[in-house]
Amino acid sequence: MRKREKGRGGRPWRKRERRRDDDLALIYGWHAVQAALENSARRIRRLLVTPNGARRLEELGIKPSLTPEIVRAEEIDRLLPPDAVHQGVLAEADPLPAPALEDLAPDGIVLVLDQITDPHNFGAIVRSAAAFAVSAVVTTARHSPEATGVLAKSASGGLEHVPLVLVQNLARAMGELKARGFLLVGLDESGEINFADAPPGLRPSVDDAFSPSAGARKCRIASDRPVPRTRSKEQESVRGRSGPAHDLPG
Repeated sequence: MRKREKGRGGRPWRKRERRRDDDLALIYGWHAVQAALENSARRIRRLLVTPNGARRLEELGIKPSLTPEIVRAEEIDRLLPPDAVHQGVLAEADPLPAPALEDLAPDGIVLVLDQITDPHNFGAIVRSAAAFAVSAVVTTARHSPEATGVLAKSASGGLEHVPLVLVQNLARAMGELKARGFLLVGLDESGEINFADAPPGLRPSVDDAFSPSAGARKCRIASDRPVPRTRSKEQESVRGRSGPAHDLPG
């Protein structure tokens, strides 16, 4: 491991969390970075660690594909917002390749998000999606946070397991999913019908079984599987597709 405390070419560290000019994603925090390092589809361009972080890499048996740069914690701080908790590790990586909507197999669960703009909330949803083995998250190119920084940290490694599919028009994308055999289910906290009580005849168009408020568009699940039963009106659950769910760290 080499020690390097200045930016490349002697340039000062950038203070923004936004993607750099070369479209790199910033990933920080141990769970997020470890998952990125273990993902063969993720290309890491640069890895910054503190001396304690370097020791932890060795203790965990993590062998990055590139040589980490050992820096002071303050040098990582300068790259990130004031409230960012990086835990002594920061990776600059290429964005993950995103599948096309038509490439999603209709035998799994797809989570569709509309105007979830807060990266903390979006990341938490991605983390839960990974735990339930969701096949993909579909959202709009606009009105959604970038898959970097706070979102990646909040997802706690979930971004490495659940691909993000960006579309221009969400209604059109949902129509395409339905045409390909997905069952569309709209979830609304103010809906009048409990998820478990939706009549089988309504399930192919279960959107009509929920109140038509704006909240109904903010969280939808598309699946061709039968609507599962839930334990109560307060807790609505959806079974994952066949195959193991991803065990994300707490």
